[in-house]
Amino acid sequence: MLLIYCLILKFCTVIADKFEKRKSCALFLISYGPVSYTQAGDSTPEELANATQVQGSYLPIVREKPAVELVKITDEMKAFKAYYKLRLERTNKRHLGARLKRAAEAEKEDKK
Repeated sequence: MLLIYCLILKFCTVIADKFEKRKSCALFLISYGPVSYTQAGDSTPEELANATQVQGSYLPIVREKPAVELVKITDEMKAFKAYYKLRLERTNKRHLGARLKRAAEAEKEDKK
């Protein structure tokens, strides 16, 4: 760690001398503590020594091609107007509440 710190310091000094920006040099001098510093959740040295590299494909992604069923196009399929049908269903859905309310009011008028 000390060696890395010295190399960064030397590199930073070279940059500072070359571009005459001595204040920006301080940004590179960040100490991360000694090498033996560990955090919670880190593996123990024994676990690190026993670690092995996974060889081969690990959880390979298998892309299955969907089965495509070929169908002859009939005259009925050609005559079907999909856009018109979608617009009609959207309109029916939008006006459903008003139509139900109007039907309920008409039913009340018939009962009187």
